[in-house]
Amino acid sequence: MSDDIRKEQYRGYAVRVVVDDEPMDPTDCDNWISNFYHWHRRHLFCKRATICETPAHIAPVFDRIKKGVAMAIPVALFEHGDCRLYEGKSAHPQDPGGWDSGHVGFLVVEKKAFVAACGRGKWKDKEFVLKQLRDELEVLRAYVAGESYGWIAELPNGEHLDSCYGFTGESIDSVLEFAKQAVDVDLYIAEDDYDHHAPVAQEVLS
Repeated sequence: MSDDIRKEQYRGYAVRVVVDDEPMDPTDCDNWISNFYHWHRRHLFCKRATICETPAHIAPVFDRIKKGVAMAIPVALFEHGDCRLYEGKSAHPQDPGGWDSGHVGFLVVEKKAFVAACGRGKWKDKEFVLKQLRDELEVLRAYVAGESYGWIAELPNGEHLDSCYGFTGESIDSVLEFAKQAVDVDLYIAEDDYDHHAPVAQEVLS
């Protein structure tokens, strides 16, 4: 089990955020709309990635962008102990010399996939399309960096109440809130159960 990223006491319960050691690939789902085309030979990064070993492999993608049936944002990588994807083509600010960072590929969305997910009218809004790409890049960045979390809620006696994993691209604060919601639900059920049974018990005992 992973060490706690954060642990708090909440209404007498313990709520914890831990690293998800086996996170689901966020691109391996029906609502993911982009594909990652890159030329890094040591990492695939995700299931929706294609390694382009030569310029000819990515040329068809550029053709579709020119025809207006695809859009893309450039993606760079800072690799120094861990892997950090970010938007752009230049060196990472922490590596101004570009020894460990630089342009590595493009995150691309095809018009057909976008329209199916967001509607035909939205394709004309370039900024909206680019925002969807940037949102997906942020999730992919978190996944590659190992920033996938789970939450655990424990009863006041230390027993397991509930847990859930697979939060990639979510802040630690927001993941902790899900644990607190589980506590709120448990207390609500307990209070509701008491309100329902207490009058019956009092009548039997009287």
